[in-house]
Amino acid sequence: MKKFLTGFLAALLVLPITYKAQEAGDKNSLLWEVTGKGSEKPSYLFGTFHMMCKDDFRIPKKVQKALSSTDHFAMEINFSDPNAMLEMQNMLVSDKKWTENFTEEEIKRVTKALESLEYNLDEIAQLSPIALYSMISVKSFECPQNELKMIDLELMQSALSMGKEITGLESVKDQVQVFQKFLTKKEIISMIENAARNKEETQLMLKVYLSEDMEQLGRFFKESESMSENQKKILLNDRNLQWMKKIPQLLKEKSVFFAVGAGHLTGEHGIISLLRKNGYQVRPVTD
Repeated sequence: MKKFLTGFLAALLVLPITYKAQEAGDKNSLLWEVTGKGSEKPSYLFGTFHMMCKDDFRIPKKVQKALSSTDHFAMEINFSDPNAMLEMQNMLVSDKKWTENFTEEEIKRVTKALESLEYNLDEIAQLSPIALYSMISVKSFECPQNELKMIDLELMQSALSMGKEITGLESVKDQVQVFQKFLTKKEIISMIENAARNKEETQLMLKVYLSEDMEQLGRFFKESESMSENQKKILLNDRNLQWMKKIPQLLKEKSVFFAVGAGHLTGEHGIISLLRKNGYQVRPVTD
């Protein structure tokens, strides 16, 4: 069970980043300062790559500095909340097998593909679709699962050590509902059969991410065929709009460090654009 929990954040790992992310004068950065609308102190928005191998893992000094200067820490799900962790454990298994409506031919296809990933269908058939997604996602990395590190959780631990309050922008239930829409039978089969290709794309994306080249990230995923436009809408745009119902109130009350998947930052429906449309000044932090 702990291994599944460790891999859970990978469910949001490979999120497409829409091109045309920046305005004239913007520079490439994963960290953005948010000011305006009466705020006394700046808040910060940081785009994370939820999971990576320990050899690739690093948190830039500018991110550590920004985190230290804020009063509050916000992430997608509040993993410091014991109730959220319990809810997550409960959602890892399902009352019915995810293969329940599969044809005999489809069963054969996923069995063969899973074997290539060193998974046995009978052993994981009772997992919930989102837990299955997580298990397949961790195969996108070159290192063993026990060498994977999560930026979001590392930042959360730092925030806790500084005595900061932690807030989740959504609940576990919210996220599960998103993946119920996203993971149709067709998409589950495609995900399993294309795991090798996803591994290659993840490594390319990580390289670009570490360079903080948001424009290149946008171009990379604009050309990627790993997700449909509807999937992008479900995983990114719709959730961004929901988060924006909560973010302004947090900004009004205190200075906040927001850590969310980098895919949520950019594009017309990204958090940066939505904040600007709401009257905030958002600028890249380059040092």
